[in-house]
Amino acid sequence: ENSLNRMAAFPSRCELKCAGVAMLISQILFAIAWAMHAIDYDAYDVDNEEEVIELHNILSSEEHRNEIRIAVSCIWLAFPLMIISLYGIKKFTLAIFDGSSAEMAIYVLEKSYIVFITVSTILLPALSLVGTAYEWSFHEYTPEPDFVPTGYYIQFYVMTFELELLDCLAVADATFMVSMFILPRFILLGSQSSSKSHKFVKFRRVMEPRFCQKLGNMTKCCYEIIGICFMTVLLIIFGIVLFEFAESGFFSINGQAKFLVAWSFILKLLIGIRLINIGMSQKWEKLRKIFTENEDENDGNKNILSDQQNLNANYKMDTLQNSNDNVDDAEL
Repeated sequence: ENSLNRMAAFPSRCELKCAGVAMLISQILFAIAWAMHAIDYDAYDVDNEEEVIELHNILSSEEHRNEIRIAVSCIWLAFPLMIISLYGIKKFTLAIFDGSSAEMAIYVLEKSYIVFITVSTILLPALSLVGTAYEWSFHEYTPEPDFVPTGYYIQFYVMTFELELLDCLAVADATFMVSMFILPRFILLGSQSSSKSHKFVKFRRVMEPRFCQKLGNMTKCCYEIIGICFMTVLLIIFGIVLFEFAESGFFSINGQAKFLVAWSFILKLLIGIRLINIGMSQKWEKLRKIFTENEDENDGNKNILSDQQNLNANYKMDTLQNSNDNVDDAEL
């Protein structure tokens, strides 16, 4: 219970700013790693034995190995930063939605991002290093000049598996992004609830941009519809990245649809900037007062209950003592 109370406490300015900066830097490092990883080759373009040999020559070259080392180093540097950003996001959202049904979305958000971190910072770097740093030319005898060593095919399978695993990360990343988008919708639902209306109405007033405060309910409703459409488009984008369906063109395996996932990088950068903005502005103080007042009210109610319990206990002890005194007088 004490651990949950600590996590539900409102984060400090330093925690929000550190989480925002960590999110920004981690995304920049991931962008560098992504560029380094895809700079020289595409395993999906391999169709014959000559291209298998060509792919091996690219992957096993010293230049490409250095590029992979730089990419892996960037990913490993991003690992603690991603955990820091997750801590800040979780603490901030729990402070807002503590005790509400939105905690389920926070749980999904946290676990999906942990899976994303695990696969992207541990499994993928391991496969990249194995596919490039290991010496795959272990045949001592080749019966024909154009013979393709078995190790080349194994190396090709390793890189193909890595690319497929990278595509499947869209599931965890999409779950995280959709959960982040769903959380503000709970504020709208909570604003209509009698038990949560006071807290969420104040929160909306603080976080709404100034131009939104002057808009009517119908206009705000239109903005919400646009936001829902944007979330739907985001899901379609992740689905396209995960299930490329055409043999050629933009949506093929060799097409450029994978770059649609850059939306995820952009949105995460915006999340980092938003956290930094809250930590450095007066919004932090206003939000802290909202949730501190609620905590103080809860503490006051607990103190009142404990005082009443103490009074009842003292009354019972006095009554028991008086009854014992009466029994003693009767015996005398």
